[in-house]
Amino acid sequence: MRVQGTGLVGIVMACELFPAIHRTFAGTALELFWAAAWMFLALLAYLIRDWRHLQLAITLPGVVTVALIWSVKQRIIGYSLNYRH
Repeated sequence: MRVQGTGLVGIVMACELFPAIHRTFAGTALELFWAAAWMFLALLAYLIRDWRHLQLAITLPGVVTVALIWSVKQRIIGYSLNYRH
């Protein structure tokens, strides 16, 4: 259920970000990226046969992203606290 809800929210957000004339393109483009991600996952599953290694391969980029977001957030806070006029 979580994946379906995320997809619906993503479509609504993409359509709300663009004017009415471009909403069809925005929604279609988002769904094309979604389909490409599923095809990439199928290719990855074909290449990595063990499900544990596959789970690790698809989880590590998210963990790295969260670590980078935390790191950037800390740098922004540090820069703003140390900024002198």
